[in-house]
Amino acid sequence: MSGTPWKPDMVVVGEGGTTTLATLAALRGHNTAAFMTSSNSNMPTVAKAIRAQYPGARIIILADLVKATGEPDPKAVEAAQAVNGSLAVPDFGPGRQHDDKDFNDLARVRGPETVKACIEAARTAQVASIWDSPADIAAML
Repeated sequence: MSGTPWKPDMVVVGEGGTTTLATLAALRGHNTAAFMTSSNSNMPTVAKAIRAQYPGARIIILADLVKATGEPDPKAVEAAQAVNGSLAVPDFGPGRQHDDKDFNDLARVRGPETVKACIEAARTAQVASIWDSPADIAAML
């Protein structure tokens, strides 16, 4: 060891140990660090601390799905936006069972390659802007 601290290229942040471990297993061979949060509610705080520690790393937030809607958890979206990170969303396809909501479930149901594909497809979470869907002034008049 040269004494130089290790710096990951990518940091993944997930809620819970099984989600984080399933993701690390799928990303074997990548220069990746992983952190787990105790709940989705503290994801933004954890993500900001990680950004401060690893300013040059790509941060990927592992979103759980809201069971009722299948949409990404809002706190995961908030965390990704807070650090200009990417949001990875588990894609179960049209046959998602109601209880399937995270990357651990995805690894169990569809395998680690699907988890890896979802991580690789993660996109930077954008903060909504009024310019995303400008108003039609003519129709408003």
